[in-house]
Amino acid sequence: MKMNNKGFSMVELIIVIAIMAILVGAIAPTLIKYVNKSRMSADANNAQEIAAALQQAYSTDNVADGVTVDSIVVNIDSAGAYTYSTGATADFKDAFTEILGSTGPKKKYKKNSSTGFTGTLTTGSPTSCMVEDSAGTELYPSNGYAD
Repeated sequence: MKMNNKGFSMVELIIVIAIMAILVGAIAPTLIKYVNKSRMSADANNAQEIAAALQQAYSTDNVADGVTVDSIVVNIDSAGAYTYSTGATADFKDAFTEILGSTGPKKKYKKNSSTGFTGTLTTGSPTSCMVEDSAGTELYPSNGYAD
């Protein structure tokens, strides 16, 4: 009597599952590392975009004339909402919002408990700009996340 068993035995299935588990265990840490690097890179790019928007808003016609403080600070929270230091004029706020949009970029890399960005534009001649995450890591001009 010939039995026509087609398929895999239980032992073969267990061996395949064990091999897959070993492969996942070896690949997962590398994949997590690349995802985190991608998030850090996105934050560094967002910081550069914020810095450019700060400088462009300040250089917009008639904005610099109304600013009488040494620096303007813009905080972007986890929802992308803006809050400005007291030195930011209405013209600056309007120009910044027009350049960057009604909501700012959101943080991607949250391992260091940061949830937003803080951009500081130092006015005067020459102007300078720095962007940090909410944990105080400088992202622009130097990427504090870099190895």
